[in-house]
Amino acid sequence: GIGGDSDFIGSGGDGGSGGAGILLRNGSASTVSGNLRLSGRGGSAGYSGDGNSFGLPGSNGHGVWLDGGTGPTLSSASGSIEVFGIPGGETGFGDSHGVFLSGTAIATTAGGAIDIRGLADGVFDNFASGVRIVASTVTTSGAPGSITISGESSTRSPGLVIGGSTLIGGPDTSGDITLRAAANELADSIVLGGEVASSGVLSIRPGGVSVSGALTEDTFTGIEIGAA
Repeated sequence: GIGGDSDFIGSGGDGGSGGAGILLRNGSASTVSGNLRLSGRGGSAGYSGDGNSFGLPGSNGHGVWLDGGTGPTLSSASGSIEVFGIPGGETGFGDSHGVFLSGTAIATTAGGAIDIRGLADGVFDNFASGVRIVASTVTTSGAPGSITISGESSTRSPGLVIGGSTLIGGPDTSGDITLRAAANELADSIVLGGEVASSGVLSIRPGGVSVSGALTEDTFTGIEIGAA
């Protein structure tokens, strides 16, 4: 993946608390000029009761889960970084997310764009976000170096959550930053608890993510912003 594109596609196993579609813990993936793409769908947790068996979202069935004490890293120079995830499970309770970043560094250093998309499309009892980012950095430097983060949830959780100790952009980011989210009436669309900074344009707007990863428009819905 040094000069060419690198694609990682995964589907999590079922049973237990569910398996992540893609799990990167204390590791890294990088390119120079090629694009780096991750796409994952989480597995379902096992459950059996009253003679019926069905899939639960579980707590580990994230579509894409980047987690680790030393910080897993996705990096590129001029290539783009694209991440898309959907959690597993179809019913019941669970808190798996489309994309879950914890202690993660994602960066481009020579104008590459970063695009993160997640969809949590389950019953409203679940507490699953489309994208949840905690204690992580998502940064670019060089032009154009845009950052787009889009999350949608039909559960009781916000579509996009940017938690504390998280930096989106920063002093070296000059590209535009776009935050898009959609949620139902039981939750805020976006929860911002970290820092978002760029010398470019910051756009916070309603909009969701389809099951195929395409962006969807929602120009008639307002955005609610609360503290994480």
